[in-house]
Amino acid sequence: MIKPLKKILLKSPRDQPEETEAWRDFGYFHKPDLEQAIREHEELVDLLRGEGVEVILAQDEEKGSNTLLDSIFVFDNAIVTNSGAILCKMGKKLREAEVPVIERELQRIGIPIYFKINGDALLEGGDILWLDPQTVIVGKTHRTNELGFLQLKMALEELSVEVFQFPLPYFHGPEDLIHLLSIIHPLDIDLAVAYLDLMPLNMYEFLQERGIELIELTYDELKVHGNNVLMLKPRKGIMVKGNKSKRKLEDHGVEILEFEGKDICHNRSGGPTCLSLPLLRT
Repeated sequence: MIKPLKKILLKSPRDQPEETEAWRDFGYFHKPDLEQAIREHEELVDLLRGEGVEVILAQDEEKGSNTLLDSIFVFDNAIVTNSGAILCKMGKKLREAEVPVIERELQRIGIPIYFKINGDALLEGGDILWLDPQTVIVGKTHRTNELGFLQLKMALEELSVEVFQFPLPYFHGPEDLIHLLSIIHPLDIDLAVAYLDLMPLNMYEFLQERGIELIELTYDELKVHGNNVLMLKPRKGIMVKGNKSKRKLEDHGVEILEFEGKDICHNRSGGPTCLSLPLLRT
């Protein structure tokens, strides 16, 4: 999650309906401004391309679908490994239609499907943290259950990856979810930004044993995606513009680029990591 980013998949909000009341069901704070959302997304794309990242945009195959309002958050749909993609199984019913769309996109660009989370298992990408190429942490949440963890563990252990699970707090319940990556996000092999008030003690100890320094956030910083950093390389990443936590990261030698995200991030509760699916890091 921190190695130099070379290729990434994004999905534009261009395919979303201009007029819809479905945003209420998805828990947005207000009705989306589609033109504003498109401008913000294009700013993120331009920022990535300006840093030398190859950006692949998902094709608009289901234009105007009310079931795909959250589909711009492609990170939750799949996990990319050196052997292909692991397709997730969304814990939020409203988002179930997204995974087949991402499956088609991955097949279109030549990325094989290594494994599919199936049956009663649930797993969302926001609950998956790669500490390094051989170590993955999984958060047990309202959207990622024990079966999802066990299936992912089986699939990744075949690739010689260790997988550890940490149950997260109930917090505000399934409708106001907090993913694992809401609590912690890596900035380097030995540095991460974290909201410690919701971090399980055994997870904190696990990270301390590995010598990972944690930059602590306040709740106000957490609410505006202060830990949602799409890493371009170690200690260089992208955040939503105007975040107060930026100074804390910069004080630890992390270079931060910014983009406007009033509609696609703040209104919809997802940051630049959520908006992107890294395909290649080297």
